[in-house]
Amino acid sequence: MADVLPAIMVRGPVADGVAPAATDMPVMVAGFDGTNVQHITVDASGNIQVDIVAEIPAGTQNIGDVDVLTLPGTAAEGGALPAVFVVVAGDDGVDTHPLQLDASGFLKAILQANTGVDIGDVDVLSLPNLLETLVDDAVFTPATSRVFPMGAEADETTPDSVDEGDIGALRMSLRRELYTQIRDAAGGERGANVDVSNNLTVVVNAALPAGTNNIGDVDVLSVVPGTAATNLGKAEDAAHSTGDVGVLLLGVRNDVPTALTSTDLDYSPVAVDSMGHVQVDVLTGGGADAPTSAVVDDQTSASLAPGASIDLEFALITNATTGKLQKVDLYATVPYKAIIKSRDNVTLVTLAVVGGRAGETVQYEVPHRDYFSLAGDGVDNNFRVTFTNLEPTGGKSADVYGTAYWDEQ
Repeated sequence: MADVLPAIMVRGPVADGVAPAATDMPVMVAGFDGTNVQHITVDASGNIQVDIVAEIPAGTQNIGDVDVLTLPGTAAEGGALPAVFVVVAGDDGVDTHPLQLDASGFLKAILQANTGVDIGDVDVLSLPNLLETLVDDAVFTPATSRVFPMGAEADETTPDSVDEGDIGALRMSLRRELYTQIRDAAGGERGANVDVSNNLTVVVNAALPAGTNNIGDVDVLSVVPGTAATNLGKAEDAAHSTGDVGVLLLGVRNDVPTALTSTDLDYSPVAVDSMGHVQVDVLTGGGADAPTSAVVDDQTSASLAPGASIDLEFALITNATTGKLQKVDLYATVPYKAIIKSRDNVTLVTLAVVGGRAGETVQYEVPHRDYFSLAGDGVDNNFRVTFTNLEPTGGKSADVYGTAYWDEQ
């Protein structure tokens, strides 16, 4: 026979959280502990009080949503781990791994390749092994100290301007060369002009002021001198005036001709003799060529009266040769005139007229040895000098002397 439960009549209602009245008859929910009936205890909020008398057995157990009010172990921040604690972990899709923190409590993370996910604004406090801060004026150590590469915008057409206080990218050429300009004192920016040979173009706006000005070493590429009396330059065919300014040409005394430069085609000073006469070497047909058969002949005449003349006849030119006069030395103790001639039998040709002061030796050199030449016959062809004593009537008589030099070829 089935059990028959007595009917229960509930009288109420009674509001939640309000003590029942004497006339209320609430239903008390109870349970059985195996020996006695025990009612279910609730707190002031109506929450059922539960005592866990045994651990949840191993295996999969679904106990629904659980609010954990306390943990087995607690630890102060920065303190040692307790004996029992809860570890927060995650998985990599296969295995579980605990999260790692550094000594400051910061979560360690490894940034993977860009997945297109925007993680928002990030403040980077440090970049280890990439950014190194050096104190101003500190020593930079090559191969040790680090640098941060700098970039620039390639722009060879129309650069974009920036506003005051804005940050802007540097400008470079397509060859990665930075553009630079010179800034003047007024804030204007100027570009320097350079020609195809990398020469900087300079415009001189004003001359140097008067006084002493040290401008260092200067290479003068061209000089356009003036031609006035106080200028170094003089115009071609202009008349000389006393006091004109010019550049003095200096020579080097070279009594015994020796080389004045070390290498062929070097610049060289002009050679002069002890009297300051410029030394000339006739390269072709002149006195510098060794004579074929040199002849030197001296002639003299004693007591040439004032106003009188006399012929000094030099030696005959050898037959079948040509005598080429080189030089004639003339001397007298009185003022004199000397006419140098060539004599071909009875035909006389005046070659030069020379005059000298008393006691002066005159050396007459032929401009070119082919100027004065005479064919020899061994009979009556020779060179002659006609001396004239220029003393006035009643003056002194004097000895006259002549020496002729010629080459017979």
